[in-house]
Amino acid sequence: MTAALDLLPWWWPLAAALPIGLVLWIYFGLNGLLAALLAGGVASVYARGRRAGVTAERVKQRQADDQARQTIHEIKEDVRAIPASSEGKAERDRRFDRWSK
Repeated sequence: MTAALDLLPWWWPLAAALPIGLVLWIYFGLNGLLAALLAGGVASVYARGRRAGVTAERVKQRQADDQARQTIHEIKEDVRAIPASSEGKAERDRRFDRWSK
């Protein structure tokens, strides 16, 4: 069901409900048709909302990933800026001693 919601357009349950509703109309009358159309409408609303939610979450995740990449880049550049001298070694030891404990 998840694959169908991801791959098919949001209106597909309505399109599928119409022929099913016509068959149900033959066997159950107007109540069968209305039940099929109502189920198709509910499924369409759910599929549309789900797709909107997935899109919003992907945007948020992309922004978080970009922020993480930027932070990693800034940290790497900060570490590269430490000179390769005895003062630089002392700076690195002072900064990174918390991980050696």
